[in-house]
Amino acid sequence: MEVGTTGQSPSPQEGAIAASLDALTRRWHEIGADQWLSLEIRMIAPGSSPIVLKYRPDTINDAAADIAHWNAKGRNAYACVNPLKENVGGAATDADIAAAFYVFADCD
Repeated sequence: MEVGTTGQSPSPQEGAIAASLDALTRRWHEIGADQWLSLEIRMIAPGSSPIVLKYRPDTINDAAADIAHWNAKGRNAYACVNPLKENVGGAATDADIAAAFYVFADCD
């Protein structure tokens, strides 16, 4: 069967989301301050302002639940894949990144 032929929309899978976020944050301890770092998730939708959420590495399950919640309401999740410095307010900028473990290219 081809993907998308069932007539059903995909639903968010919290376990898969948590596993992905866990993989992104797994090495944060290497920079020595993982308890102060945060993961940023932006929930985006066309024509709407992004909802910016931040989580500590020990709250990945909360992040997964929030992502599933907002995704079910029609928003897509965009994860800042590298750790943010302490107390970053609003949406992160390049200067807010504490270390780079990953680089993704968004080419659309």
